[in-house]
Amino acid sequence: MAKLTSNINFLQSNQFKIIIDRKQYANIEFFAQSISHPGVVFTSPAMAYKRIASIGLPGDTLTLDELQMEIIVDEEMKSYTEMYNWIKLLTEDRSNLSSDVVPIPLVSHEADIRLMILNSSNQVVKTIQYIDCVPTGIGNIAFASTSGEPSMVTFNASFRTEYFNIT
Repeated sequence: MAKLTSNINFLQSNQFKIIIDRKQYANIEFFAQSISHPGVVFTSPAMAYKRIASIGLPGDTLTLDELQMEIIVDEEMKSYTEMYNWIKLLTEDRSNLSSDVVPIPLVSHEADIRLMILNSSNQVVKTIQYIDCVPTGIGNIAFASTSGEPSMVTFNASFRTEYFNIT
């Protein structure tokens, strides 16, 4: 039987730090404003049984949704440029391959992303490490010349990840 926690402090959504395990993505790390932990789907095969339409069996495959990040754009657009260059680098590596040649292993452009969850005293209490992340898309940037208080410009970035570990 699971023991009830004695800590009654609730997890705060703004108590986190993101680290990307590549030196060339320092601005993405620094300007990451939010991150959405991916959903996990446990797919189960259906088995036909007599007159019953199907019986659900225990699943055998985990499928992860994409990891989503909202990133603030700095004045020099370095955070956006890092993401754009990362995606561009992935497509350039594949453009050299012809269909009649067996593909050679590509240089790995994957990176582990760590989400460090902090408590109310800003101490790390949990770390979620997303393994072998590859960007799958970057969102639009909206510019507007309307009156009122200026707001921060952000863009969304999505990543495919193979799996994650919680420590």
